[in-house]
Amino acid sequence: MIHSMRSGTSIHSGERRGCVGCHESRVDVNASSTPSAPTMALRRAASELTPWYGEPRAFNYLREVQPVFDKHCVTCHDFEGKGAAKVILAGDKGFAFNASYEELHSKGYTGAIGAGPAGHLPAGTWGARTSPLILHLKVGHPPGPHTPRQLNLSKEEMDRLVTWIDLNGPYYPTGYSARPGPKPGRNPLTSAQTARFYKLTGFNDKILGEASYYPGPQVSFDRPERSPCLKRIEDPDARAEVLAIIEAGKTSLAALPRADMQGFAVLHPEDERAKAQIEKYSRIEQKVRHAIRSGTKVMDSAEAGE
Repeated sequence: MIHSMRSGTSIHSGERRGCVGCHESRVDVNASSTPSAPTMALRRAASELTPWYGEPRAFNYLREVQPVFDKHCVTCHDFEGKGAAKVILAGDKGFAFNASYEELHSKGYTGAIGAGPAGHLPAGTWGARTSPLILHLKVGHPPGPHTPRQLNLSKEEMDRLVTWIDLNGPYYPTGYSARPGPKPGRNPLTSAQTARFYKLTGFNDKILGEASYYPGPQVSFDRPERSPCLKRIEDPDARAEVLAIIEAGKTSLAALPRADMQGFAVLHPEDERAKAQIEKYSRIEQKVRHAIRSGTKVMDSAEAGE
């Protein structure tokens, strides 16, 4: 990526978009809206989109990115591994995301801006071009205790990391959730379990969710016994209770997978209603567009609530 607007442009079937409107002078009212000569892009037909490693799909961090770390990195960069002090790249799921995602974002390795407002940045100043992770891997990870030879990723593996960062570092493939859950994020624990966890560990949703104080991944719903938070609990009975709570979260995720997992299919009622509304108005829009293309008329229907 050279630059990104951090927003989407929607183009429907039969529509065309050009560059004038955004890529013209915003301060000179005399500036011509038509180039004096055709640009290079206008001298040829539009490029066909190249499929990206399979069928079109929503980008899922656990599916597209984590396998690269699983293959090359976790033998060292796992919980309690020799590389853990630098960065943990394990795929274990936590309250809202997984361990490697939390680590890379919170420790500033991605080069992505993330969500929320950001100032206007010059081209080439963010994304994979400036990512500490990508820059490190491009020169080749030096040999280590588990990598006797210098680590060099394949083209596809590097493409997966670069694409993830140039998409501004997303995690979930959808905004829909299987459970509303208490904070933080898509928490598989009940409110009572979450409150008890916080009391026994000394954490809370602000501590676990604020970048200003990042304690590192604390929970593993994949390997509950490896959860780092267990180390901070001295009392064996309290430690056993926290472990039981985390194991309950693992069971909950297996029964009701969240959006980063295979098998995600059930939405909580609020999201189910929102999805139904979106699908309803999508059907109405398609009817209207068909009428425009065919030169016919379509009247407002009861489905639109009018």
